[in-house]
Amino acid sequence: MSHRTLERVFVRMLFDPAFVDAVYADAADALAGLDLTPAEVANIVETDRRAWGHDPLRRLRTLRTLFDEFKASSTMVMAATRSMTALDAFFSGREFHAAVQHRGSLAGAFAAFLERIRVERAIDEPLLCDVLRLEAMMARCRRALEAAAMPAEGVAARTAAIGAGAGLNRTVAFAAGHAVGRFDANVVEAVNAVEKYLFEVGLMPAVALCDDAPRLGGMPGAAGVPAYLLALPSGSAVSLMPVDEDYFQLLDAFSGGARRLGDAFRGVKGVSREDLLTMAESLVEGGVLEIVSPR
Repeated sequence: MSHRTLERVFVRMLFDPAFVDAVYADAADALAGLDLTPAEVANIVETDRRAWGHDPLRRLRTLRTLFDEFKASSTMVMAATRSMTALDAFFSGREFHAAVQHRGSLAGAFAAFLERIRVERAIDEPLLCDVLRLEAMMARCRRALEAAAMPAEGVAARTAAIGAGAGLNRTVAFAAGHAVGRFDANVVEAVNAVEKYLFEVGLMPAVALCDDAPRLGGMPGAAGVPAYLLALPSGSAVSLMPVDEDYFQLLDAFSGGARRLGDAFRGVKGVSREDLLTMAESLVEGGVLEIVSPR
């Protein structure tokens, strides 16, 4: 409906003065392709343009919320660019506008923006890509938990009740709040190094004003060997647990969505079908996976 489209345009204008300038300069061009009536477009440009800038801290407050989910990767980007503007530019970026206009995930858009900055600015931090992927995975899990509207214990109890005797024809998916990824073995050490730095600076934030302020350092290099990490609910939060390669292969088969167990098994190498079935049943009973179709 066009009024929903209009509301999303309003949000974009509240966050992005450059978009406001574009709309007032040529509304037909700036709003091309959107489901808006001529009257709605006129309503936008007839509004006193000062209304869009009445809250100068709106971007900073939202950026702080996003930073809380991407602390390590955001800090690594700022350390490399020495620029707060590098992150603030998110609100003028295509990722932000697409997420707002099409009801996408703002956290997912911010992750995509950080990855674009990493590539475009050729940031030479060997673990940044993996740290960003890890934080993005955990952000997706948190949102999946919120969408499921149930505590982690409820997820585990429900999946355990339906998990006995899973057959190859059953369709299985990750339970809410779970995901798996393959990362460099030093990725958690890198996150911990950033969090240690942020804690120390946070003891007296005014040190940021000093020329000799602490700088992010002591970051580990890439280990060159993989770590397989499972994200899983921990109360209302998400924690990490290492898994071995066999479990990773099986779990990763469901990263793209629900699949038949038999189809998932075909992508796992070096593990017998009997062992895979045992692993799958234990994962269902443990609440990591859930059966979404009995046949």
